[in-house]
Amino acid sequence: MRTLASARSQALVLLNVLLVAFLLGTSQYEVWVGPIFQESQGPRVANALLLSAACLPLLWRRSRPLLSFGIVVVAVLAQAKLEAYAGADQRDDQGTLQLWFATLIAFYSLATHAHRRHAMVAASIAGVVWLANDVRELLVGDTDIDHTMPAWFIIGGAWGLGYALRGRRQQVEELADRSARLEREREEQSRAAVAAERAQIARELHDVVAHSLSVMVVQAQAADRVLEGEQPSAREALRSVHATGRQALVEMRRLVGLLRENPELELAPQPGLGRLDELVEQMREAGLPVELKIEGDQRALTPGVDLSAYRIVQEALTNVLKHAGGARACVAVRFGVDEVELEVVDDGNGPHNGADGGHGLVGMSERVALYGGILDYGGHDGHGFRVRARLPT
Repeated sequence: MRTLASARSQALVLLNVLLVAFLLGTSQYEVWVGPIFQESQGPRVANALLLSAACLPLLWRRSRPLLSFGIVVVAVLAQAKLEAYAGADQRDDQGTLQLWFATLIAFYSLATHAHRRHAMVAASIAGVVWLANDVRELLVGDTDIDHTMPAWFIIGGAWGLGYALRGRRQQVEELADRSARLEREREEQSRAAVAAERAQIARELHDVVAHSLSVMVVQAQAADRVLEGEQPSAREALRSVHATGRQALVEMRRLVGLLRENPELELAPQPGLGRLDELVEQMREAGLPVELKIEGDQRALTPGVDLSAYRIVQEALTNVLKHAGGARACVAVRFGVDEVELEVVDDGNGPHNGADGGHGLVGMSERVALYGGILDYGGHDGHGFRVRARLPT
């Protein structure tokens, strides 16, 4: 994006340089070679200098629009005065075409690139000076209304065009800024959601690991008692396992206390796929018709995978309940040789982002990634939404 913007800026600078070079070159040609400037219009050197002063400031019309505008206007008015003192009839000669272009570009650039208040003040001052000059020339008969009015309309049109494009550009910039701000906020929310989901997974896995450690500690203690009086080295090893396990349990509970929102909350038994019937019944009572299918050779899974599989189905059904009102859902659990596949499909109105602005999908992704699985989701058959996860077993 930055490269594209830089290339566009460089192209605009190059075009502006070419424009100024064209205006300057053709105006100097008319001064020294062309038939328009005669000796009666003033010294050629003075005209050449004033035309240069009217064209060259356009080089920085974007970076310093006020300075550029002021120099151009002064140069154009000075050149007109030079012609008048030299005896040129303003009704027959309104100056070269290059001067007109320089004036229009200066007014346009002032309205487009200068600060709005500064642009209004500068244009007002220039307009008053120009109007006073035209009124004087009308009174003395150096020009007439048929020549003056079109010039004012053309200059006003250049100013109006610049002002309109300025408003359009500001709207585009504001929309771009708002879009970037919203994108940053969305990324921050996503990071917060990932952190929250990881903390929740850590709390749940603590219960799984703590249970396994507790079993290990109890079995080591029991084995030590069985071997009482026999094999001292084996009993010493079992006591070491018992002590290490108990210390690991203490440290784990201390660590997970930092993650729990309520450290005093008692640990509840963690659910698994064996409790899907209860989950389906809860969803039905909440108003979501759910069909449950179990395919393949159902078997016990490791506690962590079993818990993650249950949570994925739970989150997917919660998404359907929240975002696909009036829909029906089908839950399929397929046991393979070395994996379990979970699929939740609804027939709602179309794709949804998941609960809590997409955070439900974040949680599923984190759980699947934890065990090296695969998660895909999206629209289904032109309507409804499908979530499918595959977890190695």
